[in-house]
Amino acid sequence: MARRRRDTPPELFTSAELASAAGLTVRNALYLGAKGLLPEAEHDDIEGSAKLFDIRALHRTAIVGALHAGGAELLLAARLSNAVVEGLEQTYGFIPSQLKEFDPSGRVFFSARDHDIRNDYWFHQALCRAGVYRPGKTHSNDVVIEIVNRRYGFVRPLGGPPPATPNQDAEFWITGWERGSEATLQTVFAAVDQAGGWGTPEGDATWKTIREEFGNARSNALATLQINASLAIRTGLDRLAEHRGDA
Repeated sequence: MARRRRDTPPELFTSAELASAAGLTVRNALYLGAKGLLPEAEHDDIEGSAKLFDIRALHRTAIVGALHAGGAELLLAARLSNAVVEGLEQTYGFIPSQLKEFDPSGRVFFSARDHDIRNDYWFHQALCRAGVYRPGKTHSNDVVIEIVNRRYGFVRPLGGPPPATPNQDAEFWITGWERGSEATLQTVFAAVDQAGGWGTPEGDATWKTIREEFGNARSNALATLQINASLAIRTGLDRLAEHRGDA
């Protein structure tokens, strides 16, 4: 396995570090990278042929690890993670790790000068140095992935108000969870686009059908899997710090 060079930027991660952050084996992390399911960094400056990964890969791998621990097959967990992350990036422009909840006044964020504090790696480091970070603590604004009956996916805030309707926060559905890596994933928005798009009769009819199907499933759920994606990312950063001996 390739070793990390001393001059490698700290905000870039080896596959072994990603594996540690996600609670996966190194072999699994390498497998995800080989399948193109992790975004590589633009650098390749460690000894050997291994690649480096950036904070986006850590975000996704941490969520993969949480989904995998919750029972999703590895490749399905990776595809779910990517779909959720891409949706969050479109909505927020970034992945809500909610590290900012430990710095409500912005004192730590705005006092940092030495690194790009917008990168969660450096923000996590700064919060730890300031003594305000609390590992394992949840926040009401944490982003939660909720999967009903291994088929219907919702993405919502952990501590938000109860859904006004059961179909609120509908995001994706899974076909063939039991087939593991052969399972298929489709987002609600892609389905509406394929039907003709928002505002068209066909698209609106599809959206109505989706709302009814998701709402009925949630109201009559047999089993629900809940993953705190924000906490998974923060836990990944905690594990990384421990792996490197920074904790």
